[in-house]
Amino acid sequence: MFSSLLDLAREESPEAKGALMVGIAELFVRNIEGRTSLEQNLFGDVTLLLYPSADTEYRQRLSNDLSKHAQVPKKLAMHLARDEIKVALPMLAESQALTPVMLAELAGTCSQSHLQALARRPDLQTDASDMLVKRGDMAVLRLLAANKKIALSRQGLMLLAGAAETDDVLLEDLVQRKDLPPAVCQRLLPLVEGEAKGRLKGIIEGALSQEQLDQITRLRALRRDFGPALDNTDIRKLWNDAQQADILIDDLVILMLQDNRLSDVCELIAIATRRAVSETRKAIFDGNAEQVIEIALSAGLESQTVALLGQARCKHLKVQTSQTSSWTKGYAERLEALRANANRTPEFAAKRRGKHSKGRGIRNQRAKRTAVT
Repeated sequence: MFSSLLDLAREESPEAKGALMVGIAELFVRNIEGRTSLEQNLFGDVTLLLYPSADTEYRQRLSNDLSKHAQVPKKLAMHLARDEIKVALPMLAESQALTPVMLAELAGTCSQSHLQALARRPDLQTDASDMLVKRGDMAVLRLLAANKKIALSRQGLMLLAGAAETDDVLLEDLVQRKDLPPAVCQRLLPLVEGEAKGRLKGIIEGALSQEQLDQITRLRALRRDFGPALDNTDIRKLWNDAQQADILIDDLVILMLQDNRLSDVCELIAIATRRAVSETRKAIFDGNAEQVIEIALSAGLESQTVALLGQARCKHLKVQTSQTSSWTKGYAERLEALRANANRTPEFAAKRRGKHSKGRGIRNQRAKRTAVT
């Protein structure tokens, strides 16, 4: 074996260099578990010196042999994983030498063929899968959705749900996953029927708090009892009628968004906060986070309502729902800060509420409703 390797080392042909590279690898893996760090590094350095001269056939053999071992030097493992796909495939599919950080790096830089191989791995972590969702074509997204051995992040699942609106194969695989959070199920509901719809509803209802369940019941009752008035196109009259019926602005906004009345919702919020309709509509449609947060605070909206408003805007404008993440995050932080401040300094909080007279009536209405229930 050693003499034949020495003979190959004396030759200059690509075939000889490739055979020498594979032969050294065969020797290395015979006792790979017992190799020292020095031996591993030396093997990696020698192999990388021979690598550029080796034909594709030998690089494929090397990738196939080394993909079964976790002790492969990291630099060599990445070199193999970045090669043309027929060389890289064994490493991408099963190599344990590729750490989660390395997999995420590959997901952010490699071709779609490489991404397809990564999407099949059973050990993908969310950093890598999130990158695959962002960069992958539809074939990659389908493979990720069908890979039930990995857990996908909420952000990744939301993006997949958006892509599923235009792809039935992706949708079918996605609705069968067991890691769908309620928000993703809610987004998928309009896209499915029958058993799939029932399953998604079960996930949503199983994850809802008592407060959320109460809201669902309340909204159903409002649509039943207040239904004819909801169709009123005179938004000022609609708001007056709602106030007389002691209906919360959150509930009214949600009902109108369910009816795809985003423009009317903008007008409603403007009237309720005594702002110009054009100003309010422009802030919401332009997606100006700071202005939207201020308007929502004046209206006394809940965080969930602001999130639904953002989703409705994205659907109307046909843009990614991630564009409104700054709304919901910023609004939740502002609400938390205001509530924390109110708990620390009640007198200051009372004075602050007095300054925001535009939203005071709405908040009083909410307080009255809470006291009754």
